Amino acid sequence: SDVCSSDLNALDRCTVVTFDDNATTLIDGQLVTDAWRTLMMHALDGVRSGGSTNLSGGLQMAGNLLLEKLQQQAGVVNHIMLLTDGMANVGITDIATLEQIARDYHNRGIGISTYGLGQGYNEESLRRIAEAGQGTHQFIEQSSDIDRYFSTELSELFTVAYRDVQLQINVPAGFEIGR
Repeated sequence: SDVCSSDLNALDRCTVVTFDDNATTLIDGQLVTDAWRTLMMHALDGVRSGGSTNLSGGLQMAGNLLLEKLQQQAGVVNHIMLLTDGMANVGITDIATLEQIARDYHNRGIGISTYGLGQGYNEESLRRIAEAGQGTHQFIEQSSDIDRYFSTELSELFTVAYRDVQLQINVPAGFEIGR
């Protein structure tokens, strides 16, 4: 994956969870050093589609791993990029429950973007999960386009300057703020 080589550096952490019938941690929050980047690229090259779609298992495993390493400080973005056909048929399959899971992670500092892969993906489910996770939703027609979409998302995430900004204005006595 070119994303590993071009968009992440030694200050970034990367977790990769794969899911079919079961969810599996492929890469567990490692700093993206040159050595880890090489190992990650080899690991990602070996990922193949499996049987079922345990979307909830993958989402929850990724979210919980991020919560373990959550960093809520300036300049740090905690985000899940969910790539799937969206056809949840193992684990939690109810879209309202999946939305609530995404909303709960967002409320704990983790955004979620979704990527529907292939023509037959479940657009509504993935769009609703992305909205609940305050992320974006994209359709990826071919697997050869994954790197381009992920690179674009990472570039946009890395340009976030401030989050949850509050502005305080002290108004001197005798003055008021109006339109």
